[in-house]
Amino acid sequence: MSFALLGLILSAVFVSQADSSDARALLGEVMSGADLDAGAIDAFHAAFRVVILTCAALAVLAGVIGGLT
Repeated sequence: MSFALLGLILSAVFVSQADSSDARALLGEVMSGADLDAGAIDAFHAAFRVVILTCAALAVLAGVIGGLT
């Protein structure tokens, strides 16, 4: 379930950053390695950064909770 939530976060951030009418299809093209414009790649990098920061924040939270128990 956690992977599904991370995928949802990646998709939502990418769609909000990409200036395309069909951003979900564009996300699939970026993830498949297609040669696209810099805007799409920058939107993917921003979305991936959010996913990594979300994982880091949840790891810190787990560490704090584990330390308190």
